[in-house]
Amino acid sequence: MANIKLSTILLCTILCIGFFSGLTLGEVFPYPGDCTKYQHCDASGCFVLSCGTGTEFNPNIGTCDYPLQNRENCGNRG
Repeated sequence: MANIKLSTILLCTILCIGFFSGLTLGEVFPYPGDCTKYQHCDASGCFVLSCGTGTEFNPNIGTCDYPLQNRENCGNRG
C-alpha cells in the first residue's frame, strides 16, 4: 500500500512538472485503489482530495459523481 501511495505521489509530481506534452496544469487524476479520492495537480503541487459522502471520482468526466456500477481498482469497495 505504501508503494502505491509513493508511486502515485511521484507520478503526480512528474505530471505537474509537465514532462508529458499536452497536459495542462489543473488536471485531475484517479487515486489508485480508492475511488472516493482523486488527485489534483496545479502550479503549487499535487493534492489528494476526497469526494463527498456517497460519491466516487469518475475519470470519464473528471469530477466526483454517483458511484459507477463497474469500476476496477476500487480497493475501498466491499
